[in-house]
Amino acid sequence: MSSYQSSSRAHAAEVAARNAVYKKRRFFTGLPIGAVIHLVFALALGFVLVPNAVNFDVRLGASVISCAIATPAIFVLGFALMLSGKLRAFGGGIVVGALLTTLLLVVPWVIAVV
Repeated sequence: MSSYQSSSRAHAAEVAARNAVYKKRRFFTGLPIGAVIHLVFALALGFVLVPNAVNFDVRLGASVISCAIATPAIFVLGFALMLSGKLRAFGGGIVVGALLTTLLLVVPWVIAVV
């Protein structure tokens, strides 16, 4: 084996390791971004869809219920980003962040209501 082949293999291994690190960074960057986008969208829907005359508690309850609308919308955004090669991990982070936010908001609310 020539030194050229071994150096090209070493270079390929280095590039693969670097890409793996960047994929992890993109994924963990997508988690909070997905959570924040989901929260903002759910709160906006909850405050827009409820009439003006109700109190703040009803608006927050409507925001939790509007997670049923916000979650699939954020999933579509994340899956659309996952179609790109470089942004695949970032889109996956957005999807997981939206899912975790939904679970953290809806499950305690359902337990409290039931």
